[in-house]
Amino acid sequence: MHSTKCQCGGFCGKCHAPDSGYSLEEVLRDHQFVQQHQTNIVRQENGISIVLRYSGCNCPCKECKRKEIETLAQDENPPSTKQLTLAAS
Repeated sequence: MHSTKCQCGGFCGKCHAPDSGYSLEEVLRDHQFVQQHQTNIVRQENGISIVLRYSGCNCPCKECKRKEIETLAQDENPPSTKQLTLAAS
């Protein structure tokens, strides 16, 4: 189960895309199972056990990426001296 590199630590919608082998819907279901049963081992009906493992990816979530872009834009376009003077008044 891939978590994003962001501060929010959410599960990655890019790594767990709907058409991937392990969709975000399945990840959320399995995460809920882990939380509810306090175990990361899932026994399937066919007798096979699966160990759920959390790992990180290098993808940012959309919300954190948007915030990062906004912050960079503000840093690149500092307010003018005139704007600072008006704000201080």
